[in-house]
Amino acid sequence: MFKFLLALLAPKKRMAQAPVVSPSTAQADLLDQAEAHLNAGHPREALPLFLRWLETLPDHALAHNAVGVCYSEMGDQAKAKHHFDIAFALDDLHPAILANRAKMHLDVHEYAETHRCLQRLASLGPDFSYLYAVYSGLCIAQGEAELARRAALKAWLGNFDSLRTANVFLFDNAYACPSETQLSAEHRFWAGTLQRPETLPPAAPPVVLPSDKGQRIRIAYWSPDFRNHSVRYFFKPLIKGHDRSQFEIHLLHDIFTHDEHTDYFESQADHFHDVYALSDRELQNFIREQNFDVLVELAGHTSVNRINLLAERLARVQITALGYPPTTGLDTVDFKLADRYIHTPEAEPYYSERLLVLPTSFWCFDPMEPAPLADDPPVVRQGHVTLACVGNLSKISDECLDAWREVMVRVPNSRLLLRSIPFVSSFIQEHWQRKLDAAGFSMDRVDLKPPLGGEQFFTSYNDIDLILDTFPFNGGTTTSFAVYMGVPVVSLSGASLLSRMGRSILNNVGLADLVVDNWGAYVDKAVVLAHDTEGLRMLKQTLRTTMQGNTLGNASAFATEFEQACLHALESTQPNAPALAPLQGGFTLPAKGLAARALQVLLAGNTQAAQRINEYAVKLYGESASSLIL
Repeated sequence: MFKFLLALLAPKKRMAQAPVVSPSTAQADLLDQAEAHLNAGHPREALPLFLRWLETLPDHALAHNAVGVCYSEMGDQAKAKHHFDIAFALDDLHPAILANRAKMHLDVHEYAETHRCLQRLASLGPDFSYLYAVYSGLCIAQGEAELARRAALKAWLGNFDSLRTANVFLFDNAYACPSETQLSAEHRFWAGTLQRPETLPPAAPPVVLPSDKGQRIRIAYWSPDFRNHSVRYFFKPLIKGHDRSQFEIHLLHDIFTHDEHTDYFESQADHFHDVYALSDRELQNFIREQNFDVLVELAGHTSVNRINLLAERLARVQITALGYPPTTGLDTVDFKLADRYIHTPEAEPYYSERLLVLPTSFWCFDPMEPAPLADDPPVVRQGHVTLACVGNLSKISDECLDAWREVMVRVPNSRLLLRSIPFVSSFIQEHWQRKLDAAGFSMDRVDLKPPLGGEQFFTSYNDIDLILDTFPFNGGTTTSFAVYMGVPVVSLSGASLLSRMGRSILNNVGLADLVVDNWGAYVDKAVVLAHDTEGLRMLKQTLRTTMQGNTLGNASAFATEFEQACLHALESTQPNAPALAPLQGGFTLPAKGLAARALQVLLAGNTQAAQRINEYAVKLYGESASSLIL
């Protein structure tokens, strides 16, 4: 298995990505326009042109593939699958079509089929960006974060102006997390080399005028996740708790789907705007025309965002919150939401934004769904301690595994439960059985299970005594679930929000003593708590009540703190100032690394992007960096 994984990352004779071309010369101009839009990262502009092409070539495999790519970039995977299926039926040997077939299997957790498609692609010999994008997704599902990061970088440099490939690389860096300074540097590099939409109509002038006295403050929340998505657990209490006498709430719903959760959000908003169909420039101008006082972006580099549009000023104050722990990288985003447990003066360089520091919690968790609590922790019922980790397998670092193995050695009558979506596949289960066995775990004491759905998801926490948090990338949503279900968490804290989510959540429920700052203390704390049956029983019975009496679980209290922070932000007359030049100590990529990336982007045929990387390097290091690239 790993020979194949590593072979994909080995240098190969370059084979260009198969271009989407038409056999008819009459279609040349149309295709040139469509490809230019898609390569520039504008699928909404490209889609109607590709659909016109498809009208004249209804049985052309690459025509369907191109339309599928557009829909996929826009987040409409059902329509993308329809066209990818047709393309595959027409031509199951074309590398680009086969890569999309692999991605379809990946999206529905058919990992063995994904692996077979990638093996087939590797045997054909192509070395193009989308193959590596799919491969990185398979690596994330397997929990191989570093391999995923390396593959995602190849994918991005081969298709540099695709926002989706950039998102994948940046988020994969968060999982691999070689260092929090490097993670910040990668995000700043993305923001500093963004393509400017020179081919689009000029943007409307920015609106910076204050609201008239006596009017409500106009807050707009922009997200593709007003739906069945984990963001709902944190945004529902916020929108419910807003003071409508002072604040007018707008929602910018930026995805095609609409479910019962969307209905709830729409019912709670003063104004609900479906903006999914708007082109990038149309959306920017629409937001400006609304003259919002505060624009809160909720996705970061997750989901099917359009965070790149915030490279221009769209509202008086621009904030990023809730959905993405690392920095956006954009100095045009004024603030990132944090709290006093996350903020330290030393941590400020990790963010391109200023930190908007709330007095207690940087978010509020309320599922607003039935979640029955057990009377006692499972150790009382079962006679053994159940340790667990719930969530993304790529957050489980080698250091985590070492710590967990040591805890299990020191708590002999214990079991380890890992719950994660990829465990629906025997392919992933077998991979982890081999991995854990090689790491020294007794597999007869380990359970690998997928998460349950609906109310069972909540009640599955009743089978857990103690959560062992991941590090350096802490759990966020899963830690909130655990505390809500009366399950304590031991967390190792780092420097930035990515590794301080556990610190924030646990401090807010009075469990600061479960937050540690080194590996040994993490193990010791877990061992002591695992042996404390009465302590586990007490926490099972009291944690939810404690949470609901605190800003972390109280919608009204959190909304009030957030509203006060917004008013403070509006009083700040200076926009966020770029902090590129003064950064030192790893917060920027080295000159040689920038030169290497510029060369790879150039070899992929994107001269303009290579030049942008050159200009970014010159800003950081002077003309000497340009000479390296030349």
